[in-house]
Amino acid sequence: MENADRRAQPRLPAEQTVQVTALAPGEISLIGRVVQVSGKGMRFLLDAPIESGTVVQVDFGDAQLSGEVRYCHPEDGNFAVGLQLERPTASLPNLIRILR
Repeated sequence: MENADRRAQPRLPAEQTVQVTALAPGEISLIGRVVQVSGKGMRFLLDAPIESGTVVQVDFGDAQLSGEVRYCHPEDGNFAVGLQLERPTASLPNLIRILR
């Protein structure tokens, strides 16, 4: 069984530029691109790495989400980041609509 088949929630494609701000000492802010979302998290690409365990705020349009970085690894000249949302959203269709 593939890993994706065991996921609790579907991962859906997205395409949205976001601002990602690390909420820690030495606060940094990066521009990234969301490529996948679910009700409990998102995956985005950044130009620079961000440490696993970092709490970040993600801003897009008039919306804001926060969560914890679960992984960050190099991918095609960028860094792929997995974010677990602080407050999972039950309204995945609305989130997808905003991020497209």
